Amino acid sequence: MEFDLIEEELSLLHRVVNNRLSDLREEVRHTKDSESVEYLKHKERILNHILAKFPRGFDEHAHTRGYMK
Repeated sequence: MEFDLIEEELSLLHRVVNNRLSDLREEVRHTKDSESVEYLKHKERILNHILAKFPRGFDEHAHTRGYMK
């Protein structure tokens, strides 16, 4: 599946995925149930795979254009 994103959309999607990945890592640290930990790590691997597909050199801050100085 492919879809077309403008740079601002790509930038925001990257940030959302990256933030979720960070949240997942925190969840893993605080989860005691081994089955739940394995599921969270599985989701972490998927998110890492998604992040690896982002093009090199794109503007990670493009979503802030016009709103932040």
